Amino acid sequence: MLERLREQLDMFAATIPGVVYQFVVRADGEWAFTYVSPVVRSFFGVSPEDACAAHEAMSECVVPEDRAAHHASVNEANRRLQPWQHDFRIRSRSGELRWLRGQANPTAQADGSVLWHGVLTDITACKQAEMAMQVSETRFRNLLHSIPAVAVQGYTEDGTTHFWNKASEQLYGYTAEEAIGRKLLDLIIPAEMRSGVLAAIREMFATGQPIPAGELSLMRKDGSRIDVLSSHAYVHVPGQAAEMFCVDVDLSERKLAESRLQESEQRFCQFMETLPAAAFIKDSDGKVLFMNRYLADILGVRDWQGKSTLDLLPPRLAEEMLADDERAMAAGYQLTEEQVQGADGQLRLYQTHKFRINRQGAAPLLGGIALDITERKRLEAQIRELAFYDPLTNLPNRRLLFDRLSLVAAAAKRAAGSVALLLIDLDNFKSVNDKHGHDVGDLLLLEVARRIADSVRETDTVARLGGDEFVVLLGDLDRDPATAAEQAQLVAEKILQTAAAPYILKPAPRAADIECRCTVSIGIATVADGEFRQGDILRRADIAMYRAKSAGRNTIFFLGDCAPAASKAF
Repeated sequence: MLERLREQLDMFAATIPGVVYQFVVRADGEWAFTYVSPVVRSFFGVSPEDACAAHEAMSECVVPEDRAAHHASVNEANRRLQPWQHDFRIRSRSGELRWLRGQANPTAQADGSVLWHGVLTDITACKQAEMAMQVSETRFRNLLHSIPAVAVQGYTEDGTTHFWNKASEQLYGYTAEEAIGRKLLDLIIPAEMRSGVLAAIREMFATGQPIPAGELSLMRKDGSRIDVLSSHAYVHVPGQAAEMFCVDVDLSERKLAESRLQESEQRFCQFMETLPAAAFIKDSDGKVLFMNRYLADILGVRDWQGKSTLDLLPPRLAEEMLADDERAMAAGYQLTEEQVQGADGQLRLYQTHKFRINRQGAAPLLGGIALDITERKRLEAQIRELAFYDPLTNLPNRRLLFDRLSLVAAAAKRAAGSVALLLIDLDNFKSVNDKHGHDVGDLLLLEVARRIADSVRETDTVARLGGDEFVVLLGDLDRDPATAAEQAQLVAEKILQTAAAPYILKPAPRAADIECRCTVSIGIATVADGEFRQGDILRRADIAMYRAKSAGRNTIFFLGDCAPAASKAF
């Protein structure tokens, strides 16, 4: 029967959000738990049996800082036989910290003992919220008290001052000690405004609607007047008296700031209008908010405000720019090159720096500065021509030849093919120069370069090493070395034949034509599988060319992995 009652008691206690307990304080002062609900496990980390066997199992969980006050409150309630309520902290055996609220009713027994019936509830969340509110309130008060340049005052319903921050001291000249406890109307409200201010305050406390913000001329301690922008807040926390807070800003500072901002904007506009580059600002929808004169002149527009890129540029170019705009807004910065046709019809190339302009409380903007790099690109191309091409014939020079030789060798290695290099030297070129002069010699070099280029494929490289030496680089030859050698020989024979034809040169528009003849000697070097050094294959071709010279000029000499039998001497 007792066990059944115990089970029913546990079932009932389980419905209560806390630890239900019963303990007895005997006449000699000793006390012990006679019942503890199973919830004690989740609170203290002890079993009901352990708690009933030794009350220290629970009391030792009370944090040391709270034990004295906890025991004193228990003893006082036990002595007076009054309802007990006390908040304290415990740390369970698992290390978890909790706030508990103990509530009990002590009842005197016939044997002189006192029987306690009570419950321990977890108020950790409430305590945390309460402490957070206290911290928030303290931070709020400290913020209002210390915030610079914003004067904040607090008043009760009858206009008595209860809060006066440092900025209010500076703005009105009263210290907090002088202001707190005095009436608002007596402090800073001029006589002619008092009746209206009093009526507005009464209206606000009656309706809960704050007084509209406005510009006011108020009084300082020394009797001088100061113009402020005054805003008002009605604050009513349940269980507390309603309050009115006034937030005042010195308008002289604001107007000074506005003046400085206007000057800054004027300087910005003046700078942008004289900037030798295109500058713009767009909103997040792509609408133009600012465009300097340089850009307006390029586009030939004057009415640009509020228009989009699609309104100002051709559709295809506008779509490309808008895509760049999106990337710049996402990344924060984007560098692009854009070709734009100006109002004069000329195509110009611009390097545009686009950047996101973040704004507090508003959508970001997109700014851009575009520099005309047309001339720079032309000069870069010219420099590249000078670096990689022969200035007379516009053929690749030695540097570019070696670059292409590396590419051709790599391709041949991948395809297990062969590479051929033809070194071509003009026979008796010096005699042409000596007889007709260097201008005619240059014309001859140009014509030879043209004939060589016409004798090879577009994929082959014709280069001028300098003087009267030319090189032909043949790639994509047959995998079989013998077949590749025959392919190279056929090209060399074609060049030999075309170069031997007479040259008709005209040194000046009205000058007489000059006919001359000039043959070439060709040295051929081949390598299979692309396995060679650049210098080696050129050296071998040079050796072959000199052997062709030694063999009587106007001939071909082959030096390779598999030279055709008939090509040793011509």
